[in-house]
Amino acid sequence: MANTLADEIARLHLEPGHPYRLRVDDKEIEVRVLSDEEQAEEDPDRLIFLNVPPGPDSIIRTVTLGPPWLPEPIEIGEEDLKPE
Repeated sequence: MANTLADEIARLHLEPGHPYRLRVDDKEIEVRVLSDEEQAEEDPDRLIFLNVPPGPDSIIRTVTLGPPWLPEPIEIGEEDLKPE
């Protein structure tokens, strides 16, 4: 029966706060057990925000609070509806 990686790591009884490193197939592997405080801070649903610089075609707008600015309504009279 094949064991999962989680099963094998659980059998090692690792201490919280200590990183464990080893090399497998010329790649360095690190396993770190989080303490209770670190686990409380870790949130897998945390959003990631990137600070991406604006592109060359982007437009930067400055927003101010207040009522929206609306243009004056266009009034159309009878003389505007007559064909030319």
